[in-house]
Parts: sequence; structure tokens; C-alpha cells
Amino acid sequence: MECPYCGKDTRVIDSRPIHEGIRRRRQCLACEHRFTTHERLAPVELKVQKSNGEVEDFQPDKLQRTVHRVTRGDGVPEELLRRAVRRIELQLQDWGRPAIESRELAMLLLDQL
Repeated sequence: MECPYCGKDTRVIDSRPIHEGIRRRRQCLACEHRFTTHERLAPVELKVQKSNGEVEDFQPDKLQRTVHRVTRGDGVPEELLRRAVRRIELQLQDWGRPAIESRELAMLLLDQL
């Protein structure tokens, strides 16, 4: 990695796991400045295959709106709905599949509710 101060090479002094990835302390080999970087895995690009064959990006906010619409008037706390959508998103990332069918997504949603 390049030093943000002078652009030369750096070395890792210390690495520690943190909640969302890895924290690294680095030192420049030329100017000796020290700095911290945080590394995390890039999220998987999730796709949804609709029943008409069209494929679109997975949109957590769209799923959130759907959940809100389906549970309207049921008295389900908004925070509970947000957590359900987040759990579904994490589950899809864990699966590592390039696409999920919309009916599978609906079943996951029903399981969460």
C-alpha cells in the first residue's frame, strides 16, 4: 500500500481483527509516517430474477418497502422489520449465489416474519 503522505511503499506493523474486518497499523518505509487502515470484504453483488425472467439488482430498500406494505396495520415495530431485511441480505451474501429467484426471496421474507 502507498503512503498517503509521500506515496512510497509501506509495511504493516500490527493487524487486529475488528467487528467488520481487519484494522492495520502501517508505517511508511521512506518518510516513516504511521497511519491506520481498515479492511473489510466487499459485498457480493446480489441479483433478483423476477418471474417474467428479468434480472435486477437486489435492493434492500425496495424489500424494506415491501415488508412495510405487507405488515401495515399489524403493529410490527419498524426496527424489527429493518433487522429482518438485514438478516435476509446477509443470508443471500452467505449463499454466494449470483442471483435468487423472486419467489425464493418471498419465502425468505415469510420465514423472517
